[in-house]
Amino acid sequence: MNTTSSHTFWGAYFVVQTLLCALWWFAILSSDQMAAYFAPDQAHAVSYLRMFWLADLICVVGGSALCAMTIFARHRLIQQALWWTSGAITFASLYCVALWLDTQQAGLCVALMVPATLMTVCAAQLLTDS
Repeated sequence: MNTTSSHTFWGAYFVVQTLLCALWWFAILSSDQMAAYFAPDQAHAVSYLRMFWLADLICVVGGSALCAMTIFARHRLIQQALWWTSGAITFASLYCVALWLDTQQAGLCVALMVPATLMTVCAAQLLTDS
């Protein structure tokens, strides 16, 4: 993949990641029934998830949007945006994995977060090298 098509692919990826993460939070915050699909126990579905909305919206959704913007603009801060977002999404993903290991529940969170984390870290590595 040449540099232009690589930047186009990753920029588009981060637009999609931004939109999907934002839509996911909208669904979680607006529907207790939706939150129950992702929580480790039904009694605490809302509180387990909603305690992370602010940090996740700023760091993961905002970071993903920043990545898309810096990639498309070929801004000098591409690397910083990518590695910031990689750290944020890795932390969130590891929290989900730890929660799943502890409760043997909330596997859907792991199934969504781990691939997003891998893609974000791959983008950071590939675009840092380019």
